[in-house]
Amino acid sequence: YKDKPDQGYDAGFRIEISNPKESIETVARNFGELKRNVMAAPFERCFSALASGSTGSMKPMVIPFRPLERIVLVPSNDRVLVYFTIAFNEEADRAIARVFLQEFSESQRKVPQAPSVSFTHDCPADLARVSEFDNRGGKSLVGYVQFQVFKSHVEGAKKEKISTLLSGFRSYLHYHIKASKAHLHSRMRHRVDLLLKVLRRADPNSKDESNKKAFRTYAN
Repeated sequence: YKDKPDQGYDAGFRIEISNPKESIETVARNFGELKRNVMAAPFERCFSALASGSTGSMKPMVIPFRPLERIVLVPSNDRVLVYFTIAFNEEADRAIARVFLQEFSESQRKVPQAPSVSFTHDCPADLARVSEFDNRGGKSLVGYVQFQVFKSHVEGAKKEKISTLLSGFRSYLHYHIKASKAHLHSRMRHRVDLLLKVLRRADPNSKDESNKKAFRTYAN
C-alpha cells in the first residue's frame, strides 16, 4: 500500500512480506513495471480511444518527461501522432543520435505493417499547433521523431505492446547511443595499441627480446 515517500522521491510503497495480498512473483512484477505503467498510461488511453473510434473529441497530450524533452500525443479521427523531442547536452551524443535517428526512420520502411516513422530537424506543423507544447531543447535539440499509429496497430494485444515500446523509446535510443560510444572507444583503444606496437618495434634500443630480430648486425 502507499506510504509517505522519503525526501526527494515522488512515491512510496510499503509491502507486508509476511502477509501479502498477492503472490510475491506478482508483487515483484508489478513493482518492476511501475515506471512502464506510469509512462504508458497516456498511450493506452489514446490507443484505446483509437481502437473504439472515439479519438475525434480528444485533445493533444503533452508529457514533460525530461527537462528539455517532451512527448506529445496528437489524436485525430483515424490515427494518433506521437512526437518525441530529442535533446542531448553533449555534442558527441547529438551527432550519434542524429545519425541513428536518420537510419532508424529509413530502416522502418523495410518493416511491413509497422507504424510510420519520420525524423526532422524542423518542428512539424501538427506539433507547432499544439498550444500546450513548449519547446525547451534550445541548442541541445537534435530533432523531432514522429510515429503515426493507426487502428490496425492497436487491435487486440497489439495495444499493450505498442504502448510499452513507445513509452520506452527514449531509453531505447539512449542505450544505443551509449553502446555506439562504447564500440567507438573500443576501436580507438585497439588502434592505439597497434600504433604503440609499431613504435616499439621501430625503437632499436628497446629491451623487448621480440624486437631485436629486426636490428641484427653482422660482422664482415
